[in-house]
Amino acid sequence: MKRNLLLLALLILPAAARAVSPYSGPPNTFIGLDLSNFKAYIKVDLAANGKFTGILDFAGGSRNTIKGTLDTTGSFSGTASKTNIPYVILVTGSTPSTYSLTGSAGGELLMAFPLAYSKGQTVSEKGTYTSFLATNGTSNAPQGYGYAKITVSKSAEGSIRGKLPDGTTFTASSKIVAAGTTTHVMFLDDSSLYNKKGYLFGYYIINGTPNLAELLWDKPAGKGAYYPAGFSTPLTGELFTYSKAGPMFTTGTLTFGDGGLATTGTQAFTVSKGVVTVTPPNPFNVKLSINGATGAVKGSFDYPHMVSGKTVNSMVKYSGVLLQDGTEPIAVGYFLSPVVSGSGLSGAVEAIP
Repeated sequence: MKRNLLLLALLILPAAARAVSPYSGPPNTFIGLDLSNFKAYIKVDLAANGKFTGILDFAGGSRNTIKGTLDTTGSFSGTASKTNIPYVILVTGSTPSTYSLTGSAGGELLMAFPLAYSKGQTVSEKGTYTSFLATNGTSNAPQGYGYAKITVSKSAEGSIRGKLPDGTTFTASSKIVAAGTTTHVMFLDDSSLYNKKGYLFGYYIINGTPNLAELLWDKPAGKGAYYPAGFSTPLTGELFTYSKAGPMFTTGTLTFGDGGLATTGTQAFTVSKGVVTVTPPNPFNVKLSINGATGAVKGSFDYPHMVSGKTVNSMVKYSGVLLQDGTEPIAVGYFLSPVVSGSGLSGAVEAIP
């Protein structure tokens, strides 16, 4: 799967022309982001009488609690609890299908949407998904593929767990919201990265064709062997429905590149009854396993590099995820170079039939 062919996800926003009115609908939850810069995240639980509680997260900042009561125009102005940043929210619309929340905080414009499902409704997206996340060649950011596993429950809760291409684990959970009448979205907010100084904000479109993802990944400057200067980069991706009975490799080619490698390496393999066999010759000493039950992909290869004027082969581990792309599988992931100076420390792994 070529990263430069990936289209950026665009949310289908509801129509702008709506009458402003005091909120008089049933209790609901609104979830959203600053959709221009991905610098703020908001979640509001709104009662039928206009009272609300919620959270407001800012990029690289602490989690704020918010609460209040909408006035007769459906709006409220307040101050975030920990950062003391002023914010304004406004609920518009007159029916469950037209309600939306707009606002501003810290100079960022917010857009939030109501839940897509009410209690007892059948959730059409229920199931398991896998996703890749790519930086699309941002020069100072990791070049490997991040990945995630997403589980959507019968209560329309999406549980997201994955790894970014520098090895950082991220987690999030989100109810599915309706961004307009035809688009269902899960918003992702993980402000715990890098000792709560970094963040991952964005969204997954969960019922599109294809199901796309767009996020912003930020790592501040700090200590550590990998990318100590920090970076801020968009991540784009795609979701694939995952099934144990879905398409699996019978034969394939594993490719690894970037990450400071002098040349791109390739290795053929076959799969029979879940067992991967690497096809000789195997000059990079490639090892590979694909777990059909979970979609997890992992392995290792020898990474040649210079040490004291001599070429040394260091074993490098990689990990990734299985993407069931139509009738054929694809696997993508990342590895971290044993050379921790210079740029290009994270490399990409791809396997195709």
